[in-house]
Amino acid sequence: MVWDTEGTKRKIKEAATAEFAHYGLDGTTVEQIAKKAGVNKERVYNYFGGKRTLFATILRDELATVAQAVPVTSFATEDIGDYAGRVYDYHRERPELIRLLHWEALVFDNEVPDEDLRRTFYRDKTAAVLEGQKAGAITKNIDPAQLMLFILSIAGWWSTVPQVARMLCGPLSEEEHTRHACECYGRLRPINLRDMKNCVSELPHEVCNIEVGRTFDDVVSFEAIDADRSKVCTFATRR
Repeated sequence: MVWDTEGTKRKIKEAATAEFAHYGLDGTTVEQIAKKAGVNKERVYNYFGGKRTLFATILRDELATVAQAVPVTSFATEDIGDYAGRVYDYHRERPELIRLLHWEALVFDNEVPDEDLRRTFYRDKTAAVLEGQKAGAITKNIDPAQLMLFILSIAGWWSTVPQVARMLCGPLSEEEHTRHACECYGRLRPINLRDMKNCVSELPHEVCNIEVGRTFDDVVSFEAIDADRSKVCTFATRR
């Protein structure tokens, strides 16, 4: 009889993903994982070495999966609001990654598994934000790494603490989730900067800053400010 090694590994990883996401690293045993996978626990040790190694493998796979499912190259050409919405949808459909990351934070005090590799992964995301800032599509008032952390946080928070979301917003249907996501992340989409820049370039004063004024529906007003903090003009544009 030929043993299906890859099939067994897949069953173990599927079982481990469910167990780790539900109970955490310390709350899960190799025996539980093996039982759920329908294999002998020796197979788990033979293929993955031990519980912590298996946890690191599962998390690595989950991070690779989300990177492929929700890719981003540059927010100079890609819509940051659309990206945030896709991250939101991904975590609602597959909340395991968010839960694994929280369990990891509780277990590991300092460096986590594959930290150097994962730093590279997050640097690529930060670079995408920076390109968007250089292109004028995203505000430059926030550090690019902090802005990416903010986007990932608000996109994942519904799945991280669904009970808080329920208490704040009430139980939402799928249609309501979609509508709220569109409303929320639509606000992250870039302002019509070309029109704004053309307006400012025609002003007779030296403008040193643009400040957001009132917002109503999809119309945003701006105030052009000169060096003496005098308001040069007010204009509006649509998102």
